[in-house]
Parts: sequence; C-alpha cells; structure tokens
Amino acid sequence: MPNDFETIEKRRYLRLADNFRVALGTWSGGPPAAPPEDEAASAVAFSRDVSVSGLCVVCDRSFPEGGVVEAEISVPELDDPLKVAGEVVRCASAAGGRYEIALRFVPHWIDEDVRARLKQLIYQ
Repeated sequence: MPNDFETIEKRRYLRLADNFRVALGTWSGGPPAAPPEDEAASAVAFSRDVSVSGLCVVCDRSFPEGGVVEAEISVPELDDPLKVAGEVVRCASAAGGRYEIALRFVPHWIDEDVRARLKQLIYQ
C-alpha cells in the first residue's frame, strides 16, 4: 500500500489534462457504438484528458462499452481537428446527468500523422 509520499502510476503514457471540444460519431470500420438508426449517434463532448493511447471525455449521452466511435478533437493551436477512432472501454455516470467516457485508441485505427501531432501536443 503506498504511503503519503509514494504514488503508483499505472498509465504508460503522459496525459494532457485539457478541455478540448470533441465531436463523437459512428465509425464505419468496426462495431458501432450506437445502432445505425439511432438519430443521436453523434454528440459533442469535452475532453478531461488526452494521451497518445486514449482520451477521456464528458458527454451528455452514453455510448456502450465495446463499441467504436470516431472522435474529432478540436485543438485551438492546430489548423485541423485530430481524427481518431477509439473503443469505448468505460462509460460511467457523472455529475449533472452526464457521462464520463474513456476511449482507447487502437494502433491500426490511428493515422501515424495524427499520432505524431498528438505527441507534439502532449509533450511540447
């Protein structure tokens, strides 16, 4: 058990805690996170943190765990949004009727240019 002066960090990558606008939508390349007929399959969320391996957002709607969503992360310092696909690994109720959603980027679902831009953003 850690004492007051010791911390155990299980994450492999540094996370940037910042509030970016994230547009979530259905991804056509894997199991969808919402049925195709679901009119609310798109949503706007805001990031809690982002890393090269994943993203945590707060959203007004839930997405089922195991589904895949496309996320467009709008970063003010970048000209174009970062487009990624991620598996929903956690969706938990949060304050105010919102949901905290954790996405895991799978290596073959993220473009190497996007990964490089994420690294630059996080490690600058």
